[in-house]
Amino acid sequence: MGIKLLILVKIISGIVEVRATGNKGDVINLHHTEELDKDGNFYFNLMGQNKYQTTIFTLKGEGEEIFIPKFTYQGFRYVKVKSYAGELKKKILLPMFFLVIVKKQVL
Repeated sequence: MGIKLLILVKIISGIVEVRATGNKGDVINLHHTEELDKDGNFYFNLMGQNKYQTTIFTLKGEGEEIFIPKFTYQGFRYVKVKSYAGELKKKILLPMFFLVIVKKQVL
């Protein structure tokens, strides 16, 4: 199984789409963070209840499955993948960033 790490060019606010195949009940854990520690290890640098930015997917075991979180987002540059027995390929994890445009109003 092992642990795999996705590294982005910069910190984003968004989600990660996951494409995976596996057995019914297999679990994929994604942990998100903005930085690594001085030794290059995964580091939880946030405070409070959002410190552990985790997304958990459970497979149905019915061919390729696509997971897109709908009620959450994270701020991250690094994503650690735990518990996935399959091989990670380029298209398995797709980071998507959120963009919000705010118009200035003069009252």
